[in-house]
Amino acid sequence: MWAAGNSFPYVISESANASAPFGMIHFTLRQHGAEFGYVLARPRWGAGYMTEALSTLVEWCLGQPSIWRASAFCDVEIRPPPA
Repeated sequence: MWAAGNSFPYVISESANASAPFGMIHFTLRQHGAEFGYVLARPRWGAGYMTEALSTLVEWCLGQPSIWRASAFCDVEIRPPPA
């Protein structure tokens, strides 16, 4: 995806334990915009990880002359944690 230059996935982890990712954020370039999707392990919700990742990438994208808008989507289906 990176080599094609239009889709960019990242994993999210703490620097002290980079081998144990707990989230992912991804953006795809579409015409004059960037579309974002993300997932984060439930125990990490509310700690600011996704806010930091998303705001950093949105700021970078909107700083590019060819990108005029950013959008995200939400999967509203709630899945119970595994037993």
